[in-house]
Amino acid sequence: MRLIKSALIFFTFVFATGFFLGAIRVQLVTPWAGNRTAQLLEMPLMMVVIVVAARLTNRRLAPESGSSTRLTVGLLAATMMLASEIAVGMALRGESPVEALVNRDPVAGTAYYLALGAFALMPWLLGRERTDCATSPIDRIIPIYDVRVRHEILVRAPSAFVVDVARNFDLRTVPTVQALFWLRAKLLV
Repeated sequence: MRLIKSALIFFTFVFATGFFLGAIRVQLVTPWAGNRTAQLLEMPLMMVVIVVAARLTNRRLAPESGSSTRLTVGLLAATMMLASEIAVGMALRGESPVEALVNRDPVAGTAYYLALGAFALMPWLLGRERTDCATSPIDRIIPIYDVRVRHEILVRAPSAFVVDVARNFDLRTVPTVQALFWLRAKLLV
């Protein structure tokens, strides 16, 4: 049941966003740029939505969920997407189920089906990234240190005084600092 719920949430998030963007595309972008260009302009936005929805779906799944679970969620969501594509084609455009899937611009249709494939695989792809390296990407670059040092200074003063000094103290008023700045200016000239 958790699988179907996760797939339904993934599908609903992407479908609702696509439906909203599609309405904007048809009303505003298609008259200006043409159908093919409008669909291709919408595609990068939908890919971002797919990645975000897949990440949210993966967070919803248990961390120990395997690759097969994430792949199943993506495939179920893609099946729901195709079923909704057929339903929308039949209800809004009066097409048969086959026409709803086949009657597409050759370029934009190919991009759509590639995006649909990415939609089906995205929970699995992002889940693999997470299970292969459970740390953040920066941890792949930063070395692992075996020593941790922590310093602490106890200031015996009222907190109001410490805050006042921290806010209002000007380091340039200290004679030693002034001398160092003067020396640096003479040496750099």
